[in-house]
Amino acid sequence: MDSQDKPEDGDKLNNIKLRKKKRSTAKGQFHRVFNRFKEQTKTENGEVLQEILKDMEHAYEKLEGEHSAYLNILDSDDETEGDIINTANSDMDKNYSQLCDARADFIVMINRKNKEDKSKVNTTKEHPNTVKVKRLEAPTFSGNVREYPSFRNDYSKLMTPDPFALKQCLYGEALKTVQGVDDNFTAMFKRLDMKYGREERIAESVSYELKSLQKVSDGDNKGFIHTVDIIELCWLDLCKMKMEREMDTATMMSQIEVLLPTIQKREWAIRKQRDRSLKFKDFMNFLLEEKMQWSTLNQIYGKVSQTLKVLLMLCR
Repeated sequence: MDSQDKPEDGDKLNNIKLRKKKRSTAKGQFHRVFNRFKEQTKTENGEVLQEILKDMEHAYEKLEGEHSAYLNILDSDDETEGDIINTANSDMDKNYSQLCDARADFIVMINRKNKEDKSKVNTTKEHPNTVKVKRLEAPTFSGNVREYPSFRNDYSKLMTPDPFALKQCLYGEALKTVQGVDDNFTAMFKRLDMKYGREERIAESVSYELKSLQKVSDGDNKGFIHTVDIIELCWLDLCKMKMEREMDTATMMSQIEVLLPTIQKREWAIRKQRDRSLKFKDFMNFLLEEKMQWSTLNQIYGKVSQTLKVLLMLCR
C-alpha cells in the first residue's frame, strides 16, 4: 500500500513545486511593475502612470490566477499545508494592499494636479463681469461594483456625455469593459451598467463581504470596531440603491449575530425579547452605539496607559 502511495506523493510534490515557482514568477513580475510605478510617481506624468497602473492591474490578475492554482493543490486539512495556505494568503493581502496604494497615489496625484491647474486660471481684465466657475474634479471608477452607483451618479451630474471624457475616468477592469466601444458614449455606459449596475451584483458583493467576516473574540475591541465598520458600509451601500431589504431579513441578522462577542450578543438578544418588531435598522443602530462605547473606552485606555508610562519613567 505504501509503495502505491509514494509515486502519487511524489507527483503532488512536483506539482506543488511547479505551481509555487509559477506563482513566484508572477509575483516577481507584479513587484517589478509596482516598483516602476513608484519610481515614475516622481515625474507626475499622468499618462505614463495610468499605463503603468494598467500593467499593474494585469500583473495582479495573473498573480491572482497563479495563486489560486497553487492553493488548489494544497490540502487545507493538512496542518503543514494549512500553514502554507495561510502564509500565501497573507502574502496576497500585502500584494493587494500595494495595488490599492498605487491606485490611491495615482488618484491623489491627479487631484493635486487638477488643483494646481485651477490655481493658474485667472479672470481676464477684458471680461470683468465673467463669472469664474471652479473646475470640477472628474469621478473615477476602476471596477468595484459597490462604487459604481456613486460613480454613475457623479458622472451624470459633473461630466459631459462624451466618450473620451468617460474613458479618462475609467481604469483597470472598468476600462477593459468598454474596449471596442470606447468611441460610443451610450454603448460604453450600457456595458458598464450591465456589468456593474445590476442590483444582484451589488447584493452578491455585500453578501460575499459579510460572509467573509470572522467571529469577534471576547475582548477584541479593535476587531469589533472593524467588523461594525464593514457592516455599516454594506448597509449604507444598499441604502444608496434603496436595497435595504437585502439585509433587513431574519437570516441576515442571524448571520451577523453569531459574529458578535458574548456581551453584545447577549445584550441584543435581550432587546429582541423586549421588542419583537425590531428591524435591521435598529440592529445597525445598536451596533453603532456599542462601537461608540468601545471607541471611547479605547481612547481612555490609551491615555491611561500613556500616563502610567510617564509616571513609571519619573519613578525611576
